[in-house]
Amino acid sequence: MNIEIFNKESCIEPLVHIGESSTQIIVMIDLPCVRKEDIDLKVSEKAVEIKTIIKTTFKNKRSVKFCLFHKIIDLPTMVFKEKVKAKFEKNILLITLPKEKNIKRIKIE
Repeated sequence: MNIEIFNKESCIEPLVHIGESSTQIIVMIDLPCVRKEDIDLKVSEKAVEIKTIIKTTFKNKRSVKFCLFHKIIDLPTMVFKEKVKAKFEKNILLITLPKEKNIKRIKIE
C-alpha cells in the first residue's frame, strides 16, 4: 500500500515520548497496528519524521477513517544523523539519536 495516496484527513499523530541525556536523545513512538516494513522513518540533524500505514482502520464519531500515522518531531538539539539507530518491538519504535558535539569555544577579546 502506498503511503502517499492518503490525505491529511486520514492521518493521526502517534503518542511520542522524548528523553534526553548529556550524550543522546531517545524518542519512543507508540505505533499500534503497524508492521515494521510499513514504517517510513526520516531523520535530519534537527528533526524526525515518521509515516506509517495502520493495519486496522479507525473511525471517529463522524465516520472519518484514520489509516495513517504521521508525525514530525523537532529535536531539542542537533544530532549525528549518520549514527541514529532505530528498533521496532512490541509496537514501540525506539530511536536513539547521538547528540552532535561540534561545540566550539570562542575566546572573548
